[in-house]
Amino acid sequence: MSNRTDAKASARAKTPRSAPTGVPSLISADMVIKGEIRSEGEVQFDGEIDGDIFAKGLVIGEGAMVRGEVIAEKVKVAGTVEGRIRATRVELTASSIVKGDVVHTALMIEAGARFEGSCRHSDDPINDTAPATPAELPAPSEDRVLSNQQVPNAPREREAKLREAQPIRRDAAASDKQPENVQPMRQTQGGKALAGKVNLR
Repeated sequence: MSNRTDAKASARAKTPRSAPTGVPSLISADMVIKGEIRSEGEVQFDGEIDGDIFAKGLVIGEGAMVRGEVIAEKVKVAGTVEGRIRATRVELTASSIVKGDVVHTALMIEAGARFEGSCRHSDDPINDTAPATPAELPAPSEDRVLSNQQVPNAPREREAKLREAQPIRRDAAASDKQPENVQPMRQTQGGKALAGKVNLR
């Protein structure tokens, strides 16, 4: 009997224990971690961490705080992340707050999510280490540079230009000349003014 018992015990010792599949690792809300987390499976993170998280799948629960980089195949954010996210599929729920760049293959953002940063598509975001900076604008050419001078497009400005080109000249002699059909008024010796005859044509 003792030999059989020893054989069964040795067989159990030699048989490798397989990790449970489909059960995520749970980090509760009362956990505060300073360092990085590495997992080959799913992680449900509800605590606070100052460091990076590497996992196959990651769920950052509502109220959780991550200060660092997040790298995973699938990331669902319901809490706060201050750092870059690199994942094949990224989902930002309505309660999420993300302050950092997102490198993704597929991105979904629900209404109400707060996202402050830039996002960039990548076919392999997990191995993509390039910063997610926005594309640079082309340098302005000489033809595209706008001057500070105003272009005279308004009708008033056109009229002012025409007036400057063709000024109205007033002749002093012509202004003093009276019309031919009007005779000047004559003063009599008694001080009474008599109107001259006006010829109307």
